[in-house]
Amino acid sequence: MKTFLQLQEVTESQIQKSVKLQAEYDRLYTQKEALEADAAALAEQLENHADTASVQAWISTVWNGAEVTGGKEEGAFVVAVQAASPAAYYRFVDRMDSAPWIVSVGLPISMRAQGDKIRIVFTLRAATPTVGTSLPQKETVR
Repeated sequence: MKTFLQLQEVTESQIQKSVKLQAEYDRLYTQKEALEADAAALAEQLENHADTASVQAWISTVWNGAEVTGGKEEGAFVVAVQAASPAAYYRFVDRMDSAPWIVSVGLPISMRAQGDKIRIVFTLRAATPTVGTSLPQKETVR
């Protein structure tokens, strides 16, 4: 009987450890899935090619009346917009994650009063894929 009780205690202890390990595994697996989804979204953004028309179309969804022209280098676009306040620029920066490309704002940023509006001019840089290269394919672990 004593041996049976000892085995039962050991078994219960092992079950508790197993439950904890399963919970940790589930947490890490969920984290891995989220990272893979983020990586897939970034890969898609890197594969997209930004041109003046597509950047103009995207910025129009964020800012009405923005003017976009091609910059001096590939992937650079000059954006000029009339805004009610500088806060509009910061709202735009907050929405840059919704772009179909990986984008950043280049310096300088010009904000000048024009009547009751502010004219904001800045350079938007979009990451462009390098010709002849592709992203590494996802490896399957077996």
